[in-house]
Amino acid sequence: MFRRNFIKAAGAASIVGITAGCMGDGGGGGTETTAGDGATEEETTQAETTEGAETTEGTGTGTPDVEGQIADDSSEDLEVTNRELYRTDGNVGLRGTVTNTSEQAYESAEVEVTLQDDQGEVLYEFIDETEEAETDTLTPGGEWQFDVVFEEAQMNEVRTYTISVEGDEAQTTGDEPVGSTETTTSA
Repeated sequence: MFRRNFIKAAGAASIVGITAGCMGDGGGGGTETTAGDGATEEETTQAETTEGAETTEGTGTGTPDVEGQIADDSSEDLEVTNRELYRTDGNVGLRGTVTNTSEQAYESAEVEVTLQDDQGEVLYEFIDETEEAETDTLTPGGEWQFDVVFEEAQMNEVRTYTISVEGDEAQTTGDEPVGSTETTTSA
C-alpha cells in the first residue's frame, strides 16, 4: 500500500530537481514547450477493449501510438473490462476498470503497468492499488476504477504496455486470520 505513496514522493522530488535548473532569471527569452500543453479532455486518445491487444491511435497533441495487452499471469478472477490511454495537460496515463468475476470478495486489488520499447525491454513500471479508504472489499461482480499516470516517462520511447492485475481475497466468516496462532488444550 505504501508503494504508491513512495512513487508519488520520488516523482515529486525528481520534478523539483529537474525544474530547479529551469527557473533561472527568466531573461533568456526562450520558451520551454511540452508536447500536449493545453490539451483538453476532448483531445485525449481513447480505446476500449474487453480482451486481447489494443492499439491506441496517436493525436495531434502528441499521444504516442502504443499497443497494449493483459499479462498472462494476471488474476483470472480480476478482469480488466476496459482501458483507455489518455493525455491531458501534459500528463499521459492509463485508466480503466477492473471487475471481480469470481464468487469470492477481494480485500485489495493492484494494477501494474509496464511500458516497453520496440525491443520488448521494460522501460518503466507503474502501480495503482485500491486504498483502504476507497473500499472495504471488491465484492463479486464489483468494479474498481484505476488510473495510472506515467510520471516522467519518455513516451516517445514506449511502443507497448502490459497490464497485470493481482488481488488478495477477503477472509470470510470462519476463516482463520493469516498468522493466527490459535491453540487448543485438552483437559
